[in-house]
Formats: sequence, C-alpha cells, structure tokens
Amino acid sequence: AFFATLAKLGYEGDCCIEREAGEQRVADIKTARKFVTQLN
Repeated sequence: AFFATLAKLGYEGDCCIEREAGEQRVADIKTARKFVTQLN
C-alpha cells in the first residue's frame, strides 16, 4: 500500500534503506531490499 500510494501521488524519487550500526550492514540491507521489493 505504501508504494502504491507513492505512485498514485506521482512520486518518482528514490527510496533509501539505511543501516548505520552493526557488523552485518550489507547483509541487513540486502534482507531489507528483498522484503521491500515483495511489498510491491
């Protein structure tokens, strides 16, 4: 619903995933990306 709302409003910008702490930042970002892409 979140990304559908952005599209409906005409948003064409970027969406960022941030992970600032911890030892497995890259793995955490990859996991978050997978989760977010499944929301669409």
